[in-house]
Amino acid sequence: TDTQEHAEESSWIEETESTPSYSFICQPKYDGISVELVYEHGVLTKAITRGDGYVWEDITANARTIFSIPTILKAWESISILRVRGEIVMSKKSLERLNTERTANGESLFANVRNAASGSLRQLDTTVTAKRGLTCYVYEILDIQATSETFLSWIGFETDTQALHWLWTQWFLMHPWVKYADNIDEVIAICDS
Repeated sequence: TDTQEHAEESSWIEETESTPSYSFICQPKYDGISVELVYEHGVLTKAITRGDGYVWEDITANARTIFSIPTILKAWESISILRVRGEIVMSKKSLERLNTERTANGESLFANVRNAASGSLRQLDTTVTAKRGLTCYVYEILDIQATSETFLSWIGFETDTQALHWLWTQWFLMHPWVKYADNIDEVIAICDS
């Protein structure tokens, strides 16, 4: 229930505020499709969505057509496994263009950007997906394993900010609207602005 979620959130906030080393990264809430990207030895080997919530859906072939998803990492020689989470989205402008084309072809229109992104990722023809104007914003490292401990200690993420910066150096795209806050009051002010 909302009350229970609010109580859990309030408890988490109190716990977080009592830890002075916490800071926050505020990013937009995306209206797209969550994706996990898996890289083995620096090469994109799998892109999966949550599917129906029980069975993952493999969208690797279509993900490779999205310009903002690197197929090879810059540090490919140093990474044995990298798993990241992101969101594949379609802009409103791309949706308008797509729906104009669909109208001209007598096809039904997509109701919103989320449905259009989802439908675009399920195409059997990857060239169709490539033309749909999808973008992937990465926001989390789920797992990283290096070919040497030296490399891991060299990149040594102590904060999410450092991890996001490293992802950016590997040619991943971050949403341009990212704000940083030192406490929950700053987070609330950012969300209210």
